[in-house]
Amino acid sequence: MIPAKVNAELQPQSSIIAGIAPYLELAIVPPSYLQVTNPKQGTLLSGDADVSFSAQWLFSRDLKNHILTSIGAGVEFPTGSPALAAPAPVYSLQMIGSKGLPDGFGLTYALTAKNFQQDGSRTTTLSPTLLGTYLSPGSFLIAAGAIVLPNGKIPPFVQASQLLGRHVQVNLLYAGFGSGLVNITNVGAQFLPTTLDVNGSTNVFGASLALLLGRSGP
Repeated sequence: MIPAKVNAELQPQSSIIAGIAPYLELAIVPPSYLQVTNPKQGTLLSGDADVSFSAQWLFSRDLKNHILTSIGAGVEFPTGSPALAAPAPVYSLQMIGSKGLPDGFGLTYALTAKNFQQDGSRTTTLSPTLLGTYLSPGSFLIAAGAIVLPNGKIPPFVQASQLLGRHVQVNLLYAGFGSGLVNITNVGAQFLPTTLDVNGSTNVFGASLALLLGRSGP
């Protein structure tokens, strides 16, 4: 069971990711359709998600030890449907690190701070994430790990991505606790770890398509 609202922390939304300068990329999230359904209750939520903009800067490269560190900042505007829109702009700041390991394996770790309005006042939350990754020679990426949500829940999740050519990426996502069932349909979406304000156990499944433009990094 989930209440009639999606938590504004991290929503799966469509993304256009553009490399606009060396080591700098911009992510634009246009309006996209989001639907949340449950087999017992039918469609719980549907409509347009919020628009957001974010930038990520790769500011540290330790090539000897295969360590990359980035900082990101973003803003989400309350432009979505009433049940899905945040009540006020949501601001975010993120530190992301990755450690390359032999044979295509790696570790990714992140800490995300979000400032948003809740119950008439603004609050700030921190969400750490830890992922193990594998990147094949054919540009197939699989990532598995967990994110610590502001409500204290720690849902495991797995995401698989396949790059088609240079500018199209297909993504599949599962996140949840192994019982209950919630399906999310998000047309043309680049999935982030999905946060639902849940009561009890929930599973989330998603598929998405991302458009990659320009080039950033070496």
